[in-house]
Amino acid sequence: MNNMIIKFLKIYGKDKEPATLELCKGMNVITGSSNTGKSYAFQALLYLLGKSSPPKSIKQSKGYTFGRLELHFPNDLILTIERSLKPSNDARLYFNSITDIESNTNPKYTDIKTGTTTKGNISEQILGILDLYGKEIINKVTKGEKGKVHLSDYRRLLFTDETSIIKEESPFLSGSFDKITREKSIFNYLITAYDYGDLLLKDFPKAQAGLKSKIEYLKNSIEEDTRKIERLKGKLEGQNIDFDLFDKEMNELNNSLSLHQKNFSSTLKKYNKVRQSLQNFKSKLDLTGELEKRFDLLKAQYTVDIERMEHIVNVDQILNDLETTFCPHCNQEIKNSDHDNCDITPEMQSAFEQEVNKTKKLLSDLELAISDVQKERSELSQKISTLDGERLTYKAQIDAIKKDLDKLEKLISKKKNIKEDFDLIKYFEQKSKEQNEKMKILKKKLKDSKDTSKEIKAKEVLELDKKGTRAFEKLCTKYLKKINLYDDNTVKFDEEKMDIVIGEEERKTSGKGFRSITHSTMKLSLAKLASKLNTIPDLLVLDSPLTSYEGERKIEEDEVKISQTHQNAFFELFKESADDIQIIIFDNKKPAKSILKDIHLNEFTKDEASGRYGFFPIDYSQMEF
Repeated sequence: MNNMIIKFLKIYGKDKEPATLELCKGMNVITGSSNTGKSYAFQALLYLLGKSSPPKSIKQSKGYTFGRLELHFPNDLILTIERSLKPSNDARLYFNSITDIESNTNPKYTDIKTGTTTKGNISEQILGILDLYGKEIINKVTKGEKGKVHLSDYRRLLFTDETSIIKEESPFLSGSFDKITREKSIFNYLITAYDYGDLLLKDFPKAQAGLKSKIEYLKNSIEEDTRKIERLKGKLEGQNIDFDLFDKEMNELNNSLSLHQKNFSSTLKKYNKVRQSLQNFKSKLDLTGELEKRFDLLKAQYTVDIERMEHIVNVDQILNDLETTFCPHCNQEIKNSDHDNCDITPEMQSAFEQEVNKTKKLLSDLELAISDVQKERSELSQKISTLDGERLTYKAQIDAIKKDLDKLEKLISKKKNIKEDFDLIKYFEQKSKEQNEKMKILKKKLKDSKDTSKEIKAKEVLELDKKGTRAFEKLCTKYLKKINLYDDNTVKFDEEKMDIVIGEEERKTSGKGFRSITHSTMKLSLAKLASKLNTIPDLLVLDSPLTSYEGERKIEEDEVKISQTHQNAFFELFKESADDIQIIIFDNKKPAKSILKDIHLNEFTKDEASGRYGFFPIDYSQMEF
């Protein structure tokens, strides 16, 4: 099988949380109401797989600038495509997962183009990995023109958007008259594995051009891969790595890295705890310093008050010691009888004496408090000195651990890069070996074709293979009977219109809802047939197969008459069919609980308080409160 799994879709923006969609092998359903980004995600898948137009900008996508798509292939091969969301043919190709790219400061990539005319484009890369590149079909009968199947052809058949899914036209035709021959030829190739490049067509002027083109492509590809191998080996020269022990060494390095990270985290916590304590003690020291200043001011005030009151208490002694004969308080001569009327009385002196004693007691208590504060400040200073020493010790330890972490991360990154180069060498060597075998077969065919008389007219080749169309009819009938939309679900394929007749009615005469389901069923039938023949990537992506779209509104159920029973049968059918292909469905409708346990569900609730709001994370900085 040409198994290609879309694993991750990720959209990035500066200072933005990435919008991520994780998908799995089997059936994936992305459900939710309108305006939650489902269609944007669908368009982003197409764009990152080479479509020229980027996804249509929506309010939630403002500020997002580029996207990545991670693809998984057989033999553990991983491919990640990166493109700017501005219209451009430029892209980057990584042989790494998105996680590895994000964790590597300098990931390796190859610049490629998306158009089919440039060598090494996305189409060549993906189809080359799937062994689908170079498959030839007929473009135009009258000119005898052949062409290759491109990734854009597969996108058209494997991806169906919400407007195309309800159209009356054939799901297999684009509607362009000059492409009908090519599109019929592609359909025939998919259901028969018939490669027109292996035939000599009488109507074609250059009968062997297809084989020669394939040989030339393989030759150029082998030469290019050889140059890549030589460059990679040049980079590995002098690198003494035992790849047999590589996993063991990487485990040891990663364990050491993990221990260092834990040690760093533990030491950082201790450092922050000490720093916080240090700040607290410094704050206390500042507070006690301010308190000591206020106590000193109060002490000075007490001392002045005591001195003033002691002068009043001891006024008689002071006056006796003085030569003056006048009272300093009332200014009367002391020997004068009027001095007896001075208001400094013995009672007053006694009261002041008591107040002096109280103030002295307060002063004594204050001096004890000052002593306690000074003692506390001394202890705080000692603690601050000790903690600052611890802080410097932890800081030195953190710096040393960070240095070791940096060395380990660089060593791990270097070894990873070397291992990636080694793996790429093995990949390109295996690829070259397989291409050499194919080239030998093609060269033999080319040699044999010079002598063969087997020539087939183009018109005969273009007749659709009856066995293939019958198998398509049979499978389509089987699927429609499971959904049971019609009274008669028997399918006949109209080769001219490239569409089906259901019972006796042409498919296009059904309503939009029925057309959407029958369109999906036809695409599923083609994908399943082609998957068995290894002619198609094992993938099918549908947008709104159950919620039909008309203009800017979704058509309600009663307008299309799709019952809940039909919806459940639809989901059940696609779940059962996802055993060998990846199926991705975007729809407003949610599968029944009985189906949910067997599928991968991404549900967008459009509710900030419940589950995941939408494809894009909520940007609270842009919200008004």
